[in-house]
Amino acid sequence: MGAKKGTNNFKSFQQNRIQAKLDAIEDFINSLPKRMKFDRFEDLLADCCEYLGCHRTTITRQQVYVEKLKDEFQQRSLFLSSDSMGNYSTSQLEQLIEAKDAEISSLKGEIDRTSAALRDAKTQITYYLSDDYKESGFVFNKPENSVRITEKKQESNFQKEFEYTAHALNLLLQYLEDQRFGIGLRNENSSSKFILADDGLGAIPKKIADSKYLADFVRYLNKSGAKYGSK
Repeated sequence: MGAKKGTNNFKSFQQNRIQAKLDAIEDFINSLPKRMKFDRFEDLLADCCEYLGCHRTTITRQQVYVEKLKDEFQQRSLFLSSDSMGNYSTSQLEQLIEAKDAEISSLKGEIDRTSAALRDAKTQITYYLSDDYKESGFVFNKPENSVRITEKKQESNFQKEFEYTAHALNLLLQYLEDQRFGIGLRNENSSSKFILADDGLGAIPKKIADSKYLADFVRYLNKSGAKYGSK
């Protein structure tokens, strides 16, 4: 059965092929990550041809294909370049320039805020280093450096060594007390102060060490909850 008179089957066939290709290009666009950007139109075109499995001229010889990709390129362009300028219409360029101007304005605002914050920080640092701050009585809290950390470790080691020595001295006094040598801590003149004395030779204790030399040792006994001579 022949075609009706005036019917252009070839034109219809071509339109179907073009629409099928547009649909394929749309599939390619939908396959791209939403945040993917391109700095050249040629890169977008190359990716499209690879996706469709066709030569670039298959796309470029049909203006409708090119326009569809140009619309997508406009949305994904990183910046304007001499290579990409020709892929925009005048209205598209105006819209893109407006968007870039807004982006630049936002960046300028961010730069201004950052500059202001840096100025404030510089002012504070200058004040902390000034004689006025030193004379104010406040202490500037600087980060601990390696020297201070080392000093703290040494202080901790000294404290442990003192506690070991104090414990050994307490055991020694306990032993002397058990053996009735008469040497130990005694209240000085019925006061709260302790001296190290020998009262085994007579009624009057003989002072061996004054209370000022035993203050830290007695403080250790009290802090640890140990009584004089306890093991």
